[in-house]
Amino acid sequence: MEYGGFWRRLGAFFIDQIILALIITIPPWIVMSPHIGSQAMTLALPVMVMYNILLVTLYGATPGMWLCKLKLCMRDGSVITSRAAWLRYCVVVGLHLLANFPKLWNFSLSFLPTSLRYGMPYFASPWSWEEWFTSLAFVWLLSEPFILLLNKESRALQDYIAGTVVIKLQPKDLQETSPIPPPSKSKQTAMLTGLNHLTLSVRDLVRSVVFYRDTLGL
Repeated sequence: MEYGGFWRRLGAFFIDQIILALIITIPPWIVMSPHIGSQAMTLALPVMVMYNILLVTLYGATPGMWLCKLKLCMRDGSVITSRAAWLRYCVVVGLHLLANFPKLWNFSLSFLPTSLRYGMPYFASPWSWEEWFTSLAFVWLLSEPFILLLNKESRALQDYIAGTVVIKLQPKDLQETSPIPPPSKSKQTAMLTGLNHLTLSVRDLVRSVVFYRDTLGL
């Protein structure tokens, strides 16, 4: 079992960030909303969860890892579990939930009757709260490359939390018995159909949020 190494992991990280940025920013751009930035941040968390947890659980790798011929597994070499995938990303999910909590709270208050809304706490400046926790998430991401350099297995903090390692996929493994078999044609069709439905759902969600924001004056 050969560990992924610093440069491959760094390359996979940047590829994944580029792909995520495109997925998160394109739907609001299609809607042409004046609140593109805020809508993109609203969509960021569910997209990142699907990308970094669902794909890792199903295939053991993200697209960036695939392109860099890397795979996630448990430290003993076994297939990564769904629990480990969640643990590996729990810090980022938690920080993003905390960052968006004031906006979600204020938005939920708008659906309550005025009598119930009276006396309820309201975040007058949610942006300062969001900026603080977003900065913490950024610091967490920046710490990852430094931790990779400090251990022989090239494990990041999230790998220590989840008990995982990133290993290289050897050419013979890809040719003979790929640990991540390519999906069949029927699965490819289902994946494309699901992706199409997901894109339409995200677009409709963004339009709905923009409509309610403009109507309610949020």
